[in-house]
Amino acid sequence: MATLKTAGFVRSVRGSKGGYILAKPPNQIKLDRLFNCLEGPGTIVECIENNSFCNRAADCAPRLLWAQLQAAMMRVLKSTTLQDLVDKTVTYAKAGYQI
Repeated sequence: MATLKTAGFVRSVRGSKGGYILAKPPNQIKLDRLFNCLEGPGTIVECIENNSFCNRAADCAPRLLWAQLQAAMMRVLKSTTLQDLVDKTVTYAKAGYQI
């Protein structure tokens, strides 16, 4: 929670019913920022960011696939908010799915 607080995602509330609450409305919290805060700016595989990690990176077909997957994942995270997750959870619950 300290990491999330430092990054401005949550704030602490003092008192007997205290704890942590979101610092912004959930529709203003993009998942890419939250992901980077919690996981760091990582990639699926090291060679995507660092060509020198592997001497075969220049002709590696799987590396191209990993790069496409990384880009797709980041597009989804950038276009999704915390509110979107809440809304999907409610929708799935109403449809009878166990979450």
